Amino acid sequence: MDLETALIESCDVYFYEVSQLIGIDNIAKTAKKLGLGQLLDFDLPVQTEGVVPTKDWKFGTLGHKWKRGETLVCSIGQGFVQTTPLQNAVMLARVINCGYAVTPRLMRMIVDEDGNPVEEEQLNFEKLDIDPVHMEFLKRGTDGVTMDERGTARGSRILEPGMSMGGKTGTAQVRRITLAERATGVRTNEELPWKERDHALFVGYGPIEKPRYVVSVIVEHGGGGSSVAAPIARDIMAESLRLAGSTIYRCVIRSGYDLAAVVYPTLNFSDKLREMPWTLFLLLTAIAGFGFLMLYSAANGDMQPWSGRQMMRFGVGAIVLLTAAFIDIRLWLRFSYHIYGLTLLLLVAVEIKGSIGMGAQRWLNLGFFQLQPSELMKVAVVLALGRYFQNVSFDDIRKPLHLFIPLCIVMAPAALVLRQPDLGTAVMLLMGAGAIFFVSGVRLWKFGLVIASGIAAVPIVWQTLREYQQKRILTFLEPEKQTDFIFTMLAVELGLAGGLLVLSLYVMVLVYGFIIAYKSRNQFGRLISIGIITNFFLYIFINVAMVMGGVPVVGVPLPLISYGGTAMLTVMFSFGILMSAYVHREMRIQRTQPGMD
Repeated sequence: MDLETALIESCDVYFYEVSQLIGIDNIAKTAKKLGLGQLLDFDLPVQTEGVVPTKDWKFGTLGHKWKRGETLVCSIGQGFVQTTPLQNAVMLARVINCGYAVTPRLMRMIVDEDGNPVEEEQLNFEKLDIDPVHMEFLKRGTDGVTMDERGTARGSRILEPGMSMGGKTGTAQVRRITLAERATGVRTNEELPWKERDHALFVGYGPIEKPRYVVSVIVEHGGGGSSVAAPIARDIMAESLRLAGSTIYRCVIRSGYDLAAVVYPTLNFSDKLREMPWTLFLLLTAIAGFGFLMLYSAANGDMQPWSGRQMMRFGVGAIVLLTAAFIDIRLWLRFSYHIYGLTLLLLVAVEIKGSIGMGAQRWLNLGFFQLQPSELMKVAVVLALGRYFQNVSFDDIRKPLHLFIPLCIVMAPAALVLRQPDLGTAVMLLMGAGAIFFVSGVRLWKFGLVIASGIAAVPIVWQTLREYQQKRILTFLEPEKQTDFIFTMLAVELGLAGGLLVLSLYVMVLVYGFIIAYKSRNQFGRLISIGIITNFFLYIFINVAMVMGGVPVVGVPLPLISYGGTAMLTVMFSFGILMSAYVHREMRIQRTQPGMD
């Protein structure tokens, strides 16, 4: 193994071996040249010197001689070593500048209203007595930490074209896990009390080809540098590079972390218009076009009574979609519980005064429109769960008590929907919520426990239903070719090629949705994206499996193709929220206490 590989893979053993050859005093000499263990010539009123230990330092401070094993520990930044985030940043800046004594400044230039320099400090950094070739070796290794397949921060590389970041991960151990603790089952750092967990570190620079910025992140008791600190540094670096490429921008500063200020762009209307995922909108339009064609055919070549009405609904849905997409994602977060509560009241209203059709009580007659609240609840549950898990830490998710509220959020509407009865929608509510639970970090054994409890409760719930409600569940609805079974007609009229083309469009939409979830930098956007796209997948899967005889007929429409007003508007509304998550994907949303605005 060489130096470059050791940096890329963070191999402690390599540095143990090299440190024995160099010795602690030589390590300290170079470390101080790079800015560690000393006060910097920097216009900051308060600094901490830190500690870069030597043999004389230990004897003079502690009265003990230096031990060989302490050299090994200090070689990886543990033991007596103490540095500040600023010192870490300066050290990396001096390395990637091939040994120049780079020193930061709070202010470098004063400009007038037109952006012309009025006063500028000339920066002439001293050349350090360090071989530039050695610094180049270090830079190649830190480049690979994010860019090499073996890199410890490979998962935090910047994927946007023209942007890149190198750096080094680190973990500052607070204390080791004792043998006694291991005997009681404590195996990982995450199982220790929070204040006894390791600190997560990352220091990075970018872009790799021509470094301009350095970022230093320390997350107290955060755990591993690669999994916790590196993603934060990536977001800060990506935003810095993005803003550096803009001549005009507006921003707000929000304190995202204790040791860093994160810059967020404020999007105006033109920004949102430019960021809108129009490809996704075109895919949805293409799918709806097949629906119009099939409804036209189902009416024997007539736009009435289905195709013309469906086109009007799609037009209204497009307006709803675009409106939802332009709304700031923080507003969806803020009003998610309100939307859920209102939809739950509509479900209760269905139970009291709902219209009965085809053996089920699912609709509210609004005079000009038959509203099916159970369809809207698919979106409302996603929003409510997204908000709840946005404000719950990973440690709390592991505690069963913290799952009681989200379970109630799901089970209350599922029970009301099942009484209508609408088995298909109830299943979609449960499975869509399950996807959000899983992505939030709920462990698999808890899913098994809930499923087992649900199965055990089926006989009890069945006995509480009245005879007419039991008959509703036992009686499958008579299918209609223009609604739930439209895929059979599509396959007959367009053949295998047509059926595969429609399914391919659906797959592209699903892939696009998961990409949006992956790119979202905030937990709320990520969770609602997963929930929405999971619901869309369930629409497709259940409907196609139903018409092929794979599952019972449960009345789930084929999205954007089956005839139906509420289903069409619900799908378009949900994709509007999904697009909002994409437009605001770079926005960081701070965690607040559950239930707070």
